[in-house]
Amino acid sequence: MPLGSGSSLGQIIHPRLHGDLELIFPSVVTIEKSNEAQAGDFSVVNVWVVFLSGLKGSLAPLKEWEKRRRDMTITNATHALNIAGYYPQIELGHRAKVLRGVGDGVEQVFNITAVQSDSQAQSTRLELEVASA
Repeated sequence: MPLGSGSSLGQIIHPRLHGDLELIFPSVVTIEKSNEAQAGDFSVVNVWVVFLSGLKGSLAPLKEWEKRRRDMTITNATHALNIAGYYPQIELGHRAKVLRGVGDGVEQVFNITAVQSDSQAQSTRLELEVASA
């Protein structure tokens, strides 16, 4: 249940904060999943279809890139996206289209490399990498 939807967390936070959520989560997020479709020449192609839309989020760059060590490889995530709400249906292999701030109209596309939820099932955090195309 997202903040402000009657959850117990929403009941202990001052009502004015609910009106200011636009400042905390200024981006509009669309989650897409890959789907197979048939092209005009009967070949199978992957297309991206909308899975979840109209989500509110906050995008921030991460400071570290991929690190390779002898025993492991740490993710190549370049950005973190906090989403206002609990969305366990988001999975690896999906991608996120993020429209940053209503004013600038810049949309970026990212591959999802990790999905994390908080312990209270109130929010979702995605680790992202910039999609090549």
